Amino acid sequence: MELLLEKLFESQAKVRLLRLFLRNPSTNFTIDEIVRGTGIKKYQALKELAKLQKLGFVASRNTQVVVSRVTGNGKTKKIRMRSQRVRVYTANPSFEFFRELRDLILRQVPESRHKLTQRLRRLGKVKLAIAAGAFINSDNSRIDLLVVGEKINRRKIESMLHQWEANAGRELTYALMTTDEFKYRLDMFDRFIRDVLESPHDKLINLLNIP
Repeated sequence: MELLLEKLFESQAKVRLLRLFLRNPSTNFTIDEIVRGTGIKKYQALKELAKLQKLGFVASRNTQVVVSRVTGNGKTKKIRMRSQRVRVYTANPSFEFFRELRDLILRQVPESRHKLTQRLRRLGKVKLAIAAGAFINSDNSRIDLLVVGEKINRRKIESMLHQWEANAGRELTYALMTTDEFKYRLDMFDRFIRDVLESPHDKLINLLNIP
């Protein structure tokens, strides 16, 4: 058991792969999707995948997929479809410690509360920031992050979330609103706002004194 754990957690790259597969246990990933989802270099991903396959945590198979390619432009633009054989990887739910590993991974968060709050404050005049979903290990949230305020750079938010996605093991979702828009939707009992506030969440910044 001890030797197995050492092999599973021997590198940051392998831990990122574990997060990706354990958070998406029934998904078949191509190597390109794994690289995008973990931020690991392709050669490194292939090396670690081979180790995980040897341990029995990951299974792989070849399958046919349909890919599209756009050629030309304007009126001459054409979309060509073709079948391509690729190798896909998926988690093996029969792995001896699969459930224990999944429980462990799902209890981890992509960022500490303090660090997340600090980075959010640098985005602009943030009046309200609510962390949910992956940030609090909740599967019942409609969103992972809600940011309310003025002069907030959307590209910076997306870049920040993209950096955390590799650690979260899945794509993170967010909503950005001005203070006026949020207050209007709150007063109108907007369904989305109500769902966010009534679901498990953590108010990292709350200058609007939302209960």
